Amino acid sequence: MLATYRQFGLPAYLNESEVWMHGRRITRSSACVMGECAVIAANFMLRVEAPFDGAGVSPGFRPWLRSELSLAESECGDVGPVARLLEDVLRQRIEAQWGWQFEHSWPSEIEKKAIETLRGRAVLESAA
Repeated sequence: MLATYRQFGLPAYLNESEVWMHGRRITRSSACVMGECAVIAANFMLRVEAPFDGAGVSPGFRPWLRSELSLAESECGDVGPVARLLEDVLRQRIEAQWGWQFEHSWPSEIEKKAIETLRGRAVLESAA
């Protein structure tokens, strides 16, 4: 994740499992190994709902971020192209660092049913 942010010129750094920039936490990440596979959860900020207060942010960062985000959004607010770009860069960085090769895959019908079952249990447990 850090290499992805840095490829876009953002000085992100790691503090335990959290990604920080300019003295503030901007996201978390996690990864685990399952058999011969690795599962990686990476969150990237695509929209800024509230303005920055400016503390520790370089004067050019806010206008750059707004410009980049506005270029990425369509009239409907779709950030699909940016999300795909971030995913591609993240994959490239991880493949380069670890020598891994990513495969796109989506849950099978059996996996979808198992996911729904687990979601249902989680809802019931949180209501109890």
